[in-house]
This record gives sequence, structure tokens and C-alpha cells, in this order.
Amino acid sequence: MNFLITGISGTGKSTLARTISELGYHAVDVDAETDIAGSVNIHTGLREVVPDPRPIDWRPGHQWLWDGDKLKSYFEHQHDDIFLCGNAENQTDFYRFFAKVFVLTIDNEALTQRLTTRTNNSYGKHPHELASALEYNQQFTKDALDAGALPIDAALASEAIARQIIASC
Repeated sequence: MNFLITGISGTGKSTLARTISELGYHAVDVDAETDIAGSVNIHTGLREVVPDPRPIDWRPGHQWLWDGDKLKSYFEHQHDDIFLCGNAENQTDFYRFFAKVFVLTIDNEALTQRLTTRTNNSYGKHPHELASALEYNQQFTKDALDAGALPIDAALASEAIARQIIASC
């Protein structure tokens, strides 16, 4: 079976993928380990490399999307249960491929701390990126919950979250 663990940037998806793998399960950070996710120019429909840092005017013309054909192909070649960790603006289109969907929830204070201090990703360190993430946090979570995702408190330790998710699968 396939399980999705989602949340906005800074909720701990990459860390959780590593933790679940360390516990002996098949977990994948979809953003870092596959070519399923990518930035798509909304005017051309083409994938583009994400600049670092992102210019203030860059974000409105781009979306972070999953490629449905690549996602389906990925699942067709997997024989074990898989925990896919990641997010995309079109992710709810693919919820049907998952036995369960979990959304990592976080308050804006904790999200600010995580984004501004993490070392594995620069997103959120620039004021306009942080403001965008904080603005998006509540809506992303609401949309995921409305689509049937199960909430998980991202403030818990990674191993506790992993064990909670695994136990419910």
C-alpha cells in the first residue's frame, strides 16, 4: 500500500522520511529522491529550475506540481508498502493512490523557527519566502484535511511521529 505524509515546507517531511527508513520501512522524500515533483511555469507548462533565493516576483508564475504519469510509474515499480513524503499544489488530485494521507500540522511560531534555522534547505530564510509560507500554512492544512488527510502534530519528535503513523497503517 501507498501512504502519503504531507505538510508545507518546514514541517519535517524529509526528516520523517529518513526516520521511517531507519525504522526499516520504505520511505521516500519525493522532492529530493525522485523526479516526480517540480516547479512548473504556469504560462508555458514547462518545468523550470527553482532559483535560490527565489525572486519576489518568481512565485506567482510557478507552481510546485507532481507529474501524474511519473507518480503512477513510480508506484507500478514498487512492491513494498511505501511512505511517500512530500507535497505539491496538485497533490489532492492523487490522494486516490494512497491508502491513507497524513498532514503534518504546525503553528506559525514553530514554522518560523524551523524555516529560519534549518540547514538542509534554504527556502524560508528570505523574508518574502517566510511570509509566503506563513500565509500558506493554514490554507494548506485546511485543504488537506478537507480532502480527507489525517492530522499529525509536527511538533512531536520525528520518531514519535513515525511510530504513530506506522501504527495507524
